[in-house]
Amino acid sequence: MSCHNIGRGLNTVTRKSIELLDAGKITWEVAKELIRTARDGVNWCDGNDYEAVAYILQNRCGYCLEEIKPGKPMYNLWDIDLDYNEELRLFRETRDSVVASYLCPECFDSVIREFMHDDTAGEAKRRYIEENIEEDKRVALEVPSGPYWNNM
Repeated sequence: MSCHNIGRGLNTVTRKSIELLDAGKITWEVAKELIRTARDGVNWCDGNDYEAVAYILQNRCGYCLEEIKPGKPMYNLWDIDLDYNEELRLFRETRDSVVASYLCPECFDSVIREFMHDDTAGEAKRRYIEENIEEDKRVALEVPSGPYWNNM
């Protein structure tokens, strides 16, 4: 059984990191390092990575950390059509650069292009997501859904 409280607790670190970044008190690199540390910290208590980044999961790009306006497209790395081994390789290879799985279109294309060594792979994977994933699950939300956002 997962320990959800550690994810909720570490999500407050993600939130503070974004607040400091937005206020210009820390750099993008420092914000990503803090968020990455919070995300990885859930492993001390059988937590879930996504709980520690819930604050940014559906309204900020997990790579560039830019805020995405509600209704604008976001692409989840978990939604692409890879077999299990390739999916594991994607997350292992991007773990240091991508702190949350939802990405803006530009960063999604860049990450997928680099991973697949194919200049058109990002566009093809976005098209796959657009054809197979419900629209409300692939657009930015004003306030991300779920208990981890609302219980802070």
